[in-house]
Amino acid sequence: MCDVQSKSSDGKWKESIYSQLSSRDSKASGAVCQLIQQLNGLMERCEALRLENAHLMLQRRVGSSDGADGALDSQAAVIQNLEQKVYKLQEELTSMHRAKSENADQLVIATNLIQEREREILEKNNRISDLESEVMLLRESFIQKSEEIEHLTSLNNLVRDEYNTLNMTYEALNSKFIKLKDENIQLLQRWIEYKSKDAERLNRENEEQLKARQEKVAESIREATEDFNVVVLPSEPEKQALAMGTVTCPYSILPTACFFKKEVHDSDVHALCLSHNGRVLATGGEDRKLKLWNMRRDGFSPGNTLTGCNGGINSITFSSDDSLIMAASSDSAARIWSVSDLRIRHTFTGHSAKVMACQFTSDVNKVVTGSSDRTIKIWDLRSKACSRTVFVGSSCYDLCVCEATSMQILSGHHDRKVRLYDLRTNCDNEIAVDVVDRVTSVSSFHNNNYCLVSCRDDVLRVLDVRMRSVIYELTAEGLHLGSDTARACVSPDDTYVAVGSADGAVYVWSVDTSALATTLSKEHVSCVMACSWTPDGQFFMSAERSKQLALWSNI
Repeated sequence: MCDVQSKSSDGKWKESIYSQLSSRDSKASGAVCQLIQQLNGLMERCEALRLENAHLMLQRRVGSSDGADGALDSQAAVIQNLEQKVYKLQEELTSMHRAKSENADQLVIATNLIQEREREILEKNNRISDLESEVMLLRESFIQKSEEIEHLTSLNNLVRDEYNTLNMTYEALNSKFIKLKDENIQLLQRWIEYKSKDAERLNRENEEQLKARQEKVAESIREATEDFNVVVLPSEPEKQALAMGTVTCPYSILPTACFFKKEVHDSDVHALCLSHNGRVLATGGEDRKLKLWNMRRDGFSPGNTLTGCNGGINSITFSSDDSLIMAASSDSAARIWSVSDLRIRHTFTGHSAKVMACQFTSDVNKVVTGSSDRTIKIWDLRSKACSRTVFVGSSCYDLCVCEATSMQILSGHHDRKVRLYDLRTNCDNEIAVDVVDRVTSVSSFHNNNYCLVSCRDDVLRVLDVRMRSVIYELTAEGLHLGSDTARACVSPDDTYVAVGSADGAVYVWSVDTSALATTLSKEHVSCVMACSWTPDGQFFMSAERSKQLALWSNI
């Protein structure tokens, strides 16, 4: 129906345009035709007058040769009248010629105007054809879109029905989940109560056993002193120190000469760490291996190799009793091995980016990791799970745990800040100290009251942790840290600090004078990534990126 109406309306406006054009052409052509007819009549009249004039001239010549004088006067009057008529006719002919030329010009203009109107009519007809084809395409598109809308409407109804069904299912499952959660809370409370009772019972048994053991030892000592001289036994802390093999540091040497050098990995070296007893050296690198080396007075020899990492190793640390070793790797995980049997004990995979730093705490059941995913995580070794996550807001490149309490964490970040977190609080309160550039390493010393910070602006800064401020800076001409993970270190007696440079040199400063003590620049050819003194302070070691590790002394 719409198509028929559109066609009828199209025919009407076409007929209207055609009638208007026809009336305009008839008016224009009528005026021109009238001018042409008038021009033709004037031309005929002019020709008749010319013939009459010629005839009169001929009669005048004949009359002048044969007529009398009286007739001449009358003929002269007639001729004079005729000449006046001829003069008027000539003027009229001239005006007619002028009118003819003007009419001809108007005719040309009218012809050009008609041609222009015909071209406009042709263009409009072409435009009409294009619009008609466009209307047809739009009508087809409209039909297609209408069909698509109907299809989408049906799909929408289907999805709405499915959504309603899923919503009902969700509500049912949610109510079931709430019930299970309540049951879980009740079971957990009961389990905690049972565990508390078991713990109290075990504590009582342990106290009774300890009391019995002490009484037995006291009785044995009393019996022994009756017949022998009194022997002073070591105290309990002395027994623990002897059992752990703790090394004391009378003083730290100022390294001057390299006496041992060895290639320790198949690719770049990133980290090194010495055990607390100074007997085992651990190194890690891009080859995903954690290698253990046996320390000797004349160097170190190959030990065991720990595997299991799927990325380069960025940081290494030993537990306080040297029974466990932990490594942070680029595969977003941290792993703990047992040194005695070389087996993986724990794998922590809660980070979403590279793990850059890891540390044991004085609590043997807790470790700390820092990552490029802008978080620091505290892990519980008993539950093998993350017990707390601290969102620091910037990539963490290094961290250290204050050994006195193990409840404070110092961390260095990409946003040029050193942050201090107190884990004794329930909230993640941070105390940030701004430095000039990105932090590559942090190390606490002087009973955790000071912190050594290395930055990418090639300056080492000493922070007062209590005052939250920079005390002084350590600089050297030619020093250039070559990596975001370049580690600085402090000697065991807090006398010296050292850091490696991108050109292979190692710079050592005196803590007391803040002056550069020495520069070691002959053994390494690439960026020095890490350095450290041995726990007794008698040797110094440095690891460069291109696989080499050097051992230094003051001889």
